Amino acid sequence: MSKTKELAVVEQEAQVVMAPSADVLEQSVLQYQNMKNTLDRLMPDQIVQTGSNADGSPKLFRRKGYWKAIAQGFTLTVEMVQEDRQEYGDDFGYCVTYKATDPRTGRSADGDGACFASEKAQRRGGIGGTEHNVRAHAHTRATNRAISNLVAFGEVSAEELEQGQPQGKRSAPRQKAAKPKPTLESHDGDEYIQEVNAVKQLASGATIHKIQSTRRVYTCIDDDVASMSQTAVERNCPVEIDWEEKLTKARNGNKGKPYNAINGVTLLQEAPTMDVEVVEPEVVAPDVDQTPDEDTIPF
Repeated sequence: MSKTKELAVVEQEAQVVMAPSADVLEQSVLQYQNMKNTLDRLMPDQIVQTGSNADGSPKLFRRKGYWKAIAQGFTLTVEMVQEDRQEYGDDFGYCVTYKATDPRTGRSADGDGACFASEKAQRRGGIGGTEHNVRAHAHTRATNRAISNLVAFGEVSAEELEQGQPQGKRSAPRQKAAKPKPTLESHDGDEYIQEVNAVKQLASGATIHKIQSTRRVYTCIDDDVASMSQTAVERNCPVEIDWEEKLTKARNGNKGKPYNAINGVTLLQEAPTMDVEVVEPEVVAPDVDQTPDEDTIPF
């Protein structure tokens, strides 16, 4: 083939990539913001507040369930590019890279994520530093980052926050006082009870117990439920929890506050048969502790 024909073929196959106009860029920004507002309303459990912005507004970060929904909303394909397991003395971790691609335009973006056992071990006495948990967290970070780099302009996800940094309350406002339907959980896998505490003694002699699991914080006054919950902690076995959201009685003209009333606990097995991903539950700061007051619990 002559050089002239070769040049013609190259020019014919070449694709000219034009920079987006201001209008197209504005549409992209609005599309993401509209989708974010919708998901924040539908999936409030996927929002984490950590500190405040310079203007005093809450600083919000979103969990992996939100980013999976964003990928679905934009019809993205997300695939793993690379995974490396690394060891440094007694420590180990994973460095992972994912690629998110928009099949409609062919645009793609990579995102990397890393997690080490020492990082997970800083929380809850080291029970988070399992092989499965460390690897899964690295994959989650990389997936979130790839999606965010492609369509969310690099927004930081909740799982990218430093593990030692305390997470605040989930800040999405409650729209109605009515009992909500169960929402997506903040982690995959079985539910495990982590801690059982007696927090208040009622005049009737009953004790208010706060039961913290890998999904949420519950409240109960049933000593048998509290005892079964403590057994689940000691055996480190998954549980099935029967619960419902209730409201404290209105007082001094204020509306009642929601709390998770636990009705029963069922142990699913004597001991775990495999490592499961255990995700840190929401930490309730003292100034926002929703444990009902003694005279407001409708028992």
